[in-house]
Amino acid sequence: MSTRDPGDVQEELLQAHKEMGELTTADEVREWWKKHYMTLGHRNLGRLFIGGNVERLLERLVRGTSE
Repeated sequence: MSTRDPGDVQEELLQAHKEMGELTTADEVREWWKKHYMTLGHRNLGRLFIGGNVERLLERLVRGTSE
């Protein structure tokens, strides 16, 4: 994933989750994906996008895995 501070990654995950609720068009989804892809990666973004539990994703980030 990333070599950033885990706290920053967690903060970005929460921000991405918040922003996701405001997306209404495919273009907005693409821009959202581009914005968060480099930090969160495709697996975490995909899980978040299909309705994954944000708390569970945060737990995975804390453990340092992307199961």
